[in-house]
Amino acid sequence: MKSFDNQAYRTRLNKGKTSKVEDLETSQGAQTALMTFADNKGPKKVYDDCSLNDLLEIVANIIERVINENSVQNHVSIYNASKTPKMTILDYLIRIVTYSQATKSTVLCTLILLDRFFENNNEEILTLLNSFKFLGTSLLLASKFNEDVTLSNEDFAKVIGVQLSELNNLENNFIHTLNFDLMISTETFHDYQELMRK
Repeated sequence: MKSFDNQAYRTRLNKGKTSKVEDLETSQGAQTALMTFADNKGPKKVYDDCSLNDLLEIVANIIERVINENSVQNHVSIYNASKTPKMTILDYLIRIVTYSQATKSTVLCTLILLDRFFENNNEEILTLLNSFKFLGTSLLLASKFNEDVTLSNEDFAKVIGVQLSELNNLENNFIHTLNFDLMISTETFHDYQELMRK
């Protein structure tokens, strides 16, 4: 697979090529498993006012804190990488968002679907070894459900850094764990937007 230049991702992202946002009305929300980590320790920008870069930093911060809270780091999962990733979670998110042209709403939906996955599967634990494949798979599904135009699984596999057959297996596992429920209500979406304020 062709290697990607990290500076190119950031340059492309900063040019606003992925900055579309869907505006929805606000509502009050309840905290869920992953989002309980979006507390006062993180950035304080409001979802509507933050850039895509800011949102990616918030999501990366949440994922890193969840990983740090998990005491078991040698958990066996089909989502595990064979070795510890060399890039940061933020750089990985920038990579997949840049090449998939995902919007802010798709990034937030990625977090919602990931949270839903862990609510439905108590045996899985988010670790550094599996976080990249979980994020990639969740973003793939959020993108397919939320975007009018998205990458094919073949192209997504190249961006995520896995073989197509593996991505298809991860997607199948993820969507079955969600019981094929990719629908995110306006209320749930706004619950997560509201939690970004904290």
